[in-house]
Amino acid sequence: MTLLAHPYRRLLAVVVLAAVALDQGSKALIRGELPMHARVNVVPGLLDVVHAQNPGAAWGIMRDVDHRMVVFTFITLIAFAVLLGWHRRLKPDQEVLALGLSLLVGGAAGNFLDRLMYRGVTDFIEPYIGGPLGDTLLRSGWPSRFPAFNVADMAITCGTGLFLFHVLVLEPRREAAAAAAEEAC
Repeated sequence: MTLLAHPYRRLLAVVVLAAVALDQGSKALIRGELPMHARVNVVPGLLDVVHAQNPGAAWGIMRDVDHRMVVFTFITLIAFAVLLGWHRRLKPDQEVLALGLSLLVGGAAGNFLDRLMYRGVTDFIEPYIGGPLGDTLLRSGWPSRFPAFNVADMAITCGTGLFLFHVLVLEPRREAAAAAAEEAC
């Protein structure tokens, strides 16, 4: 059997390539067209496109750590090994999990490429709550702007959601159905 003969391996290849291409293409467009820290209002009161560089992890965690690149590289390589190992052992009825793991690998790969090439991740999608509700949030001590993110982050978030759906909903249903079938015998 060839490397891509298994349907989930084809899915993995297609999803990872698509996620990386969309992520890197959108980031290249932002880097090429929008000066650093510039902001374009796309949907008033809801969404800006910004050009931000995040040297840390999610929400800037570890941005000031001296050896963060070594830490991020180590963690990313371990994550790839775990995700790809898990993907390799998928059962035929685990389509949702296969897609979730593929999205996680694709998103991680997109941000990993940024870290390798630019020593930080380009973020550009910034949702916020404007108007009176945004002002109320700020007065209450709550942020009205969500930290900027990118396409790789969306792939990671969707992949995590599918993973959780599999673990919390589909797998318990499968186990309950197997137990009921065993009792019926």
